[in-house]
Amino acid sequence: MRPLIALSSLLIAISAYAEPPESIAGMTSAAQEFIASLSADQREITLKPFDDEERTAFKPVPFPVVGLKYEDMSEDQIALYHALLKTGLSAAGYAKASGIIELDDYLLSLEQARGRAPAFHGTRNYNIMIFGTPEPGGTWSWRTHGHHLYL
Repeated sequence: MRPLIALSSLLIAISAYAEPPESIAGMTSAAQEFIASLSADQREITLKPFDDEERTAFKPVPFPVVGLKYEDMSEDQIALYHALLKTGLSAAGYAKASGIIELDDYLLSLEQARGRAPAFHGTRNYNIMIFGTPEPGGTWSWRTHGHHLYL
């Protein structure tokens, strides 16, 4: 009798996701708004097919920067980038991630004061890529990374 109850519970849990959860819909909408803000050149840098090998490539620092760099985004695009970031993290997670990004400029200023300035320090090197097409029920993902953050 217990296996039947477990199976019933599993089927109920699966059917609950027949429609995308609100968090997925919010993330999809945020990604679409971010993409709509991009120029044609920025889209070429940012958007890749879901099966692109870059999606699963982990590159530790120092790494070649791929994707749209923070320094190449307008203020409005940076706000939309952060809106997308918020959809994938808890409030505490977003506070930590955004703090890490902003503190990278402080780290850069410390390094510059010592006469060093590693090319990979600073918010300018944080970047984003979107793999696949963000649409309800679609298969897609996004990735952002920089010196101290890799999501």
